[in-house]
Amino acid sequence: MSRRFGKYQLLKRIAAGGMAEIHLAKQRGLQGFEKLVVIKMILPTLAAHKSFVQMFLDEARLAAQLNHPHVVQIYDLGHAEGSYFIAMEYIRGENLRTIIRESRKQAWAIPLAHAVKIISQACEGLHYAHTRTDPSGAPLRIVHRDISPQNILLSFEGVVKIVDFGIAKAATQFTETRAGVLKGKYAYMSPEQVLSEPVDARSDIFSLGVVLWEMVCGKRLFKRASELLTLKAVTEDRVTPPRELRPELPQELEAIILKALAREPAERFIDALQMHLALEAFMKRADLSSSAVHLGAFMKARFAAKLESLRKIESAQAAGDSLESILFDDLTQSSTGSIGTSPVEDLVVELPPGTSERAVSPLEQVQTQPHDAVPSARSRRARPWGWMLAALLLAGGCLAFFLYGRAGLDGRGNPGTAADAGAIGHAPQPGPAGAPADAGERDAGRSGPDGGEQILVTAPPDRSPASRPATLLLRSRPQGARFELDGKPVQGSKLRLQAGRTVQLTASLEGCEPWSERLRLRPGERRTIVARLSPAAPAKAVLHLESTPAADVYIDGKKVGRSPISDLEIEPGTHRVRLVDKALHVSHRLTVRARAGERTEKKIELGQGTLKVRARPWAHVYLGTEKLGTTPFPPMKLYEGRYKLRLVNPQLQGEQLRTVELRSGEMVSVEVDFLK
Repeated sequence: MSRRFGKYQLLKRIAAGGMAEIHLAKQRGLQGFEKLVVIKMILPTLAAHKSFVQMFLDEARLAAQLNHPHVVQIYDLGHAEGSYFIAMEYIRGENLRTIIRESRKQAWAIPLAHAVKIISQACEGLHYAHTRTDPSGAPLRIVHRDISPQNILLSFEGVVKIVDFGIAKAATQFTETRAGVLKGKYAYMSPEQVLSEPVDARSDIFSLGVVLWEMVCGKRLFKRASELLTLKAVTEDRVTPPRELRPELPQELEAIILKALAREPAERFIDALQMHLALEAFMKRADLSSSAVHLGAFMKARFAAKLESLRKIESAQAAGDSLESILFDDLTQSSTGSIGTSPVEDLVVELPPGTSERAVSPLEQVQTQPHDAVPSARSRRARPWGWMLAALLLAGGCLAFFLYGRAGLDGRGNPGTAADAGAIGHAPQPGPAGAPADAGERDAGRSGPDGGEQILVTAPPDRSPASRPATLLLRSRPQGARFELDGKPVQGSKLRLQAGRTVQLTASLEGCEPWSERLRLRPGERRTIVARLSPAAPAKAVLHLESTPAADVYIDGKKVGRSPISDLEIEPGTHRVRLVDKALHVSHRLTVRARAGERTEKKIELGQGTLKVRARPWAHVYLGTEKLGTTPFPPMKLYEGRYKLRLVNPQLQGEQLRTVELRSGEMVSVEVDFLK
């Protein structure tokens, strides 16, 4: 049943996936304090793999930086019993997928106002994550990439929570997407994510649009009979306007949904905040009322049994009773959506062994998956009849092999020799001048009839299935790339390789980043490799800047840190640089011209000038929003630069603005007469 795990007590395993498993746990404190949490731990089989551990730590570091009412909170990152884990917030409620399924099963509808409010709250949480910055003010550029009903939770208090930033991409991540793994859920991906193009916050907006469309229309938008058809629907199919299915829907809501679902990111909402504001404005104009209070009452009415079971747990906590005595009766597998994480099924799709270790688009992954790929454990459990059918086919094959061998027949049912009977289906075919077809395989370097085949690895005359060579067809995007196999140039676009050996295939093209892939092919396998080469990144310029006094540094209006700035990479070209220190009234501007691949050094030493202000009869003097004093006051030393002064005499209702340019060692006088 339960067991200790570090400072937590694991109560029940909720789910397990390809990388981690989820547990409901409790945290004990002083004087019998107990708190339910959710523990997500890396699988023991993967704990020794640095890449998996690093990916898990990336998720924890990213999620720990998010603290918002509409984002599930991360409490702790730790290591116990040889495994890393995350402790996260336990949510009393259900995920949106469960809510939608229950509404269909029990024939009750989610009110339109509630559906809009749920997505509006989700927009708030996403906008917070999208605009999160690090301590220096640099944007983290977080994109969730897995927005779906499973990852949107609704608590019994009526609060929406975004969960599972485990596959999110951020500028601070240490690891790239795991090779050979498709992350996210097909039917909720944006077109650019399906095509493995760069994604930003607008990709999550598209996914939210899919969820809202399905909530108001009562059916799936892009889900098709197969994964490939689903991905093609996302990238190619027309989005049905909601009013074609539900004519009573307000036209304004339809416009919001279609804007979120625009195929081109530039045509969608600029950010999640803009979508949130559009939804709230629509509710106000349509006189729709929903709030956390309304959503909470809706959840308590529709999931009364679940709420009652949670109340038993809370009563046990209040009375100091053991939580284990009731948890295993009241918490079932259906409560997955209320624990601060989504079910792990469908989160990742493992590609078959031998798939390249480069990042592949979801569309390519589905298209290249072999038909004989080993099904997942979940698939085997769900389809026991599959194993029965496989056993029958295997038995039939063995019987056929036995009968053919005894009869001395060849693969076409004709009388043959005993040697032919032992190689059914692999009998040699005559080549030119009566030579066997595999004679060409023993002549390394001979081109095939089409001139496009190159035999690089000789194959022995062994006709067993394990000796059959593999075939590679080479393509590149853009076209014209030069291929090398284990460092040797490749001629032609078709290769035949000895199976079972690992080789290194590389491609290069002027103006593009090099491409590389390790391959291990099965006997008789035929695979098309498409080398997708990315344009080479332009060389950066490097800026080193020092200033006296030290000041905040802004480049083209964006703060990059405080001087000295050492070896900062910037785009080549002309940049506007500003040095600011409000306490010292420093405001200095300069222009920096940076060249690609070169290091530009700037050392700024700001001298001081003197500012003298006279006002008749008198004036309050402001520098920006800071009051320098009231005239008359003695001349003031300021660092050289341009300043905007505001002089105010409230008695005479007078106000005048002055701009002054101070230079080192010089005095500037400002005179104002409010009596004129």
